Amino acid sequence: RSGLILSRNKRTYTYGYLEAHMKLSPAQGAFPAWWLMPNNPMYGGWPKCGEIDIMEHIGANDKTTAFGTLICDRAPEYDGYGFKKSVVGRGPDFTTDFHTFGLLWEKGTDNRVILRWFVDNVPIGMYDQSEWPPAPGGPAGSPFDYPYHMIINLTMGEEQWGGLSPPSASGAFIEVEWVRVWQRS
Repeated sequence: RSGLILSRNKRTYTYGYLEAHMKLSPAQGAFPAWWLMPNNPMYGGWPKCGEIDIMEHIGANDKTTAFGTLICDRAPEYDGYGFKKSVVGRGPDFTTDFHTFGLLWEKGTDNRVILRWFVDNVPIGMYDQSEWPPAPGGPAGSPFDYPYHMIINLTMGEEQWGGLSPPSASGAFIEVEWVRVWQRS
């Protein structure tokens, strides 16, 4: 049981500042997320193509924590499905009021790809291209160097994240007041 909004093949983003004003669900089994995936993967399937999670929230488990995560291909020191690194935003209860989640995705003056996460305009963490392995056959900074589309979704019953939802679960939500994107021309 899931619902989503996506911009695939409609609108893509490479570098810029993205932010959304959201109120998140406290329901058991709810897993609201706002994330980016490649519009036309250049470096292979997932996880080689890359994934940027701007906000992930585990509703019933901890109402004051949100995650931002980078996922890409394996590096020798990682096992499982690939490279995964998260930043953690702690704040007030994200389920009782609206909060602003943001990502500054840029190419620095030295051409390095840098990603910075924000909660309510406060920086919560950053990664630059020295902290992830480049995509197979890709340059430094890949796979976070080409157009991605946006996804906002609410998944129910994810055992790993939100916990299994009871069969009678209802009332789960993700309220999105607005999404804003700034890009340099």
